[in-house]
Amino acid sequence: MVTSGRMQLTKHQASGTVVAHWRDVDSGETVDAEVGEGEPVNRLLTTYPDAQSARAAASAELRRGQRGEQRLDLTLPGDPQLMAEGRLQLEGFREDADGEWLIEQVEHTLSEAGYRCRVKAELPGE
Repeated sequence: MVTSGRMQLTKHQASGTVVAHWRDVDSGETVDAEVGEGEPVNRLLTTYPDAQSARAAASAELRRGQRGEQRLDLTLPGDPQLMAEGRLQLEGFREDADGEWLIEQVEHTLSEAGYRCRVKAELPGE
């Protein structure tokens, strides 16, 4: 139930490739671990201790980028059950807005106008 405010859907640039590097102590070389494909290429700044850690970090960053491809910002009646990392189910909006969203941030306010929540959400990753 949306009482006021506006909803905005924005399409961000595609996720592309994420590169994390790790230090091979046997050879003394820095090795890249790539996840995803295409442009843009996002290089993580941290050097990881092994290939598994580097690949896990790159995969997590790729999923984060995919989740952030569509976002919304809504003002709703106050609901103490709304919280970051929770889920929000939208119905009756438009085709690309209906469905499940991952709540990124919730701002609860209580004023003379009543109890309201401002919710920022993004599409959940696969």
